[in-house]
Amino acid sequence: MQRVAAHVARIAETLPELGFEPEGTIPMRTPPKDGDRQTVEEVEATSTSHRDELHKARVSGSTHDIILPDLTADPVIHGVDGREDITLVEYLRVSITWGGFPGWSFAPGPVPEVLTRLARRPDF
Repeated sequence: MQRVAAHVARIAETLPELGFEPEGTIPMRTPPKDGDRQTVEEVEATSTSHRDELHKARVSGSTHDIILPDLTADPVIHGVDGREDITLVEYLRVSITWGGFPGWSFAPGPVPEVLTRLARRPDF
């Protein structure tokens, strides 16, 4: 996870060049406290995150879903446009390969220069 975090930090530093200026601070993940912990039975059947392709374009949309419980180390993410049955680790690899913007892999024509600078081959 430290290698993934290093890639995310590198991409975040370039966001102003892409015209994205966050309002306030970007929230950082903090480890859960004992009072925050839940048992698997208390967690909803589906964990969701925002649909990357739409939210990065400031359009409200659907979700990426991981069905819980999933006993695999690399669960399938459902709902990723153009990438049916992609796993979590593979999605992270594709995202980093495209500088945090995996939807550009489907775009016709040249990639913006700033994305060319952000693109890296993941080391995980």
